[in-house]
Amino acid sequence: MQEMELFRQFVTAEQEGERHKALSALSASPTSWHKNLLLWQVVGLLPSRVEKSKLAHSLRVPREPGSEWSLVSYLLKDSDQDTVGNAINSLNFSNQRALTHRLLKFFSLAERPQRVLYCLARFAEETSDSRMAAFLAPYLDSELSDAFLARSFNALFRLGVRDPVGIRVARELIVSHITATNMDRKAAVAAVVYLCFAGSQDDLKELERVRSQVNIPELRRLLNWGFDDIAMIGKNGFNTEDAFSFFAKAAKSVDANYSGFGCFSEETLTAGLTLFLNSSPTQDLKALQVVLNLGHAPCIEVLVLHKNFSLESALKQKNSEILSIWKKALPLQSTTFSALLRNAKYFQNWGISDPEHFLAGLESSDFLTKDWQQVFDNLCTKNFDEACHLLAAQLLAFERSALGSQNEMAALTLSNIGKLTEIAKLDKTKQPKLTQSVYGIMAGGEFSAKWVQNVYDLCPFEKSTSWAFNAFALCAPELEQEQLKKGIEREVSGLMAGLQDNSRSKEDFLSEVISRFLGILSGAERFGIQVSLETLDLLSVFAATLQGVLDAFNDGAKVIPIEDEEEESTDWQGHLSTDKPVKRWNAVTQALLRNDLSAAETAALEEALKESIRVAPHTEKRWVVRALVRLGTDDAIKAVLYQALQHLDADFVSITIRELLKSKHPRAQQALIRCVGRNSVSDELKLLILEEISLDNPQELLQELRTLEILRLPQHIDDAIRDAVGRVAALIDISLQLSKQTTNGDLARITSSDVDIILKKQLKDTDNLSVDVKSALRTAEMILIQSKGWGSDGVDLSPIVNMHCKAVELTLRETFEAYTDSAIRKGVLSRKLDVLGYARPIPEKMQVFEDHLANLPVIKSIPYFSKFKLRKMLRAVCLYRPGKRFTLDGPKAFALLFLVASRKKCSFGLENLLALDFASDIELFEFIKLVHSLQDSRNRAVHEGLTWEAQDEIEGMRTQAYKIIETCQRIQAFLAKSYANNGVKLEMGA
Repeated sequence: MQEMELFRQFVTAEQEGERHKALSALSASPTSWHKNLLLWQVVGLLPSRVEKSKLAHSLRVPREPGSEWSLVSYLLKDSDQDTVGNAINSLNFSNQRALTHRLLKFFSLAERPQRVLYCLARFAEETSDSRMAAFLAPYLDSELSDAFLARSFNALFRLGVRDPVGIRVARELIVSHITATNMDRKAAVAAVVYLCFAGSQDDLKELERVRSQVNIPELRRLLNWGFDDIAMIGKNGFNTEDAFSFFAKAAKSVDANYSGFGCFSEETLTAGLTLFLNSSPTQDLKALQVVLNLGHAPCIEVLVLHKNFSLESALKQKNSEILSIWKKALPLQSTTFSALLRNAKYFQNWGISDPEHFLAGLESSDFLTKDWQQVFDNLCTKNFDEACHLLAAQLLAFERSALGSQNEMAALTLSNIGKLTEIAKLDKTKQPKLTQSVYGIMAGGEFSAKWVQNVYDLCPFEKSTSWAFNAFALCAPELEQEQLKKGIEREVSGLMAGLQDNSRSKEDFLSEVISRFLGILSGAERFGIQVSLETLDLLSVFAATLQGVLDAFNDGAKVIPIEDEEEESTDWQGHLSTDKPVKRWNAVTQALLRNDLSAAETAALEEALKESIRVAPHTEKRWVVRALVRLGTDDAIKAVLYQALQHLDADFVSITIRELLKSKHPRAQQALIRCVGRNSVSDELKLLILEEISLDNPQELLQELRTLEILRLPQHIDDAIRDAVGRVAALIDISLQLSKQTTNGDLARITSSDVDIILKKQLKDTDNLSVDVKSALRTAEMILIQSKGWGSDGVDLSPIVNMHCKAVELTLRETFEAYTDSAIRKGVLSRKLDVLGYARPIPEKMQVFEDHLANLPVIKSIPYFSKFKLRKMLRAVCLYRPGKRFTLDGPKAFALLFLVASRKKCSFGLENLLALDFASDIELFEFIKLVHSLQDSRNRAVHEGLTWEAQDEIEGMRTQAYKIIETCQRIQAFLAKSYANNGVKLEMGA
């Protein structure tokens, strides 16, 4: 199934770009219950802000209520303005006006981001929604962005709105250019067009005075064009004859500009329109379109009542051509049009195959009449789909209704839901349509908690609409805990019963089960519900039972093979293990929702989750990280720090940091403080860490913060660090701090500033060194400075070399580890090494390849080139499988991997598998030699010792270390740029 494959691509992809492609394709795939389920599952997987924004951008909202309606309504409530803006745009691109009332709330907010305002103005302009345009004008101000003002003027122009605020702001924009030399406000163009359209004769006289003072040629030409056009329209003083000419000219134009519209009085304009309509043939649809495009409410009133174009006549005669034009325009600003739309006797005449006009136009007072209730009752027996459409319109009307009619409307709507539910019980094929109509509107809407509870009790979910449980958990208002508990228990019971259902494939059923787990987790977390122990125990039994069924599942042709599914891997001790998705989600659920875990239960969950963070699909690991942090044991925190905090995916790292901020574990706090010194962590996250980190271990925390004070970070980060130091220091005894700061006299004379000056001489860019690398280099330089006064005292100086080599290893890991790990996980290199004999193994073939590498230029000059380490590393790479533990052991291992996979030319087909920024292979080989020989020298020094007589060797290795670090800094910038431009380029085999 295409949808499942796209979802798997999203779940497994470690690169942001691949996930975005999958989201776009999944959102655009044909609508099905399975697609709806998967989209809500995406929302349940703790998506990043960028992912939610991308999902909102990709959504296309269908004409009938469904999952996408509730999903876009949920995204409209997000705190990120890009997500909200894209959700508005998705309604715009879908030309969906039934949910306009949910957009109008943004005008009443205390803070209105201009990105959101711009999208609202664009929605009004492109959908011709008069309700939105009426809200735009009062919020206009000349200080707002040009993009928003231009869109707003276009919307008011398109909908025929003459608003004094809009006219004033447009005039202010033009006046601001009197002393200007260029058109620095691009909205001035739209302002001129709007003034020529909406300005009265008095407004235009004032604009005439402004025109004489404007010196910008292009603005003068624009004003001249407007005045010339208006002069031609009003040559008789804007009388009835001119009004007739105004409409006649528009009818002859391909794109009429309606200049001079504001100069006519309302009486003159409608009189001229009547003359124009009388002169048009009965079926001249151009005349109809001209008036609807103008958008002016009084003119539409004339049009809808005119004998030639009578809307009521079109309804009686079922003239589909004319009715389709009216439905597309949907001029709800016309009282006569609205009255005819809301007249129950014309319901069937309008046609309901596309029910948007009823969804947007019907009000609660309509449904309280006997006529509309009779229409609904008739549809219940004759046309179930149309009855669902009308129920959806009733739900929207109920949501928009005034408070005074809530009680009566609530009872009536609930009664109608009950009627359709009873029909669906007799015919299960009708249940999905009902659930789509009810929950597509209700989830994400503004309904009371009591109302949602009543609907949930009356209209439960069925398997084909299981997306609704996620929507319910994420969107519902604050429900009573007991109510959601019952809902969770019902879901678990339903899943248990679903074990006997053989109508679905293994993948479909597994996806639905995981979605229910996500719904339970999301609902319990959102409402702060403590799920009963009985339900959690039932869930554990269910998970064990279902996992057993899945393990033995044999669905024949219905099963879609999934690459590497449940592939064997090894645990931390090297024992074989298998990915168990249901058990994994049960472990996450138990870890997050149980408060009474025993030591044995904690240990069991810890082991399961530690395995999960290695073998789970990438985005599922977000919940695993949350569960491990919730456990808070030493091993759980270590697993998060080693497997999640150091990762190529910046979104995953960001989510991990936010989860670790909830932990009071000392190791987690130390790691978070060190993140402040990492260049890959955004400033937003750094400030968040410094503001929200737990203060449970103040002494250790203060020590880490003191280290950060030395780094010279950007000013706003330095200020935040100083504030954090002050908060933490206030918790510690001052005398204890002073005692710890006492050092011996010699060391006290050497300050961090002295050492930083030395580092600056050795490296051009020390500001971008991480806190760990800088600490290692400072330590090495501090010992080196002190050792110059010791003389030949037989002191072992190998720690100097060791710390320089440690700085090199840390730099290599920080620069390359995320890329090498990601590349090795792809498996292309291991398959190529298999061909070279490293999997089975075949010594003769391996020997040929190793001899070839050892005899390459420059490489053959490396003393004691390590073929043994090369074979050991390549065997490990070749045998690697997802879930097995793997790490490159030291600088030499990185160098040897580059030798295998980063050459530009290779007769064994291994070229450019991991592209680095070297001009030639010779340059790459020189770098490899530098790293290889440095580790050899360090090993000899540490094992044999190093006295002051070997100072030349110390200086040589020191210079070597700094050269390696400087090269890594250059390559790091290249890798970051290449990954940002084309992440696939850095992946093995791409």
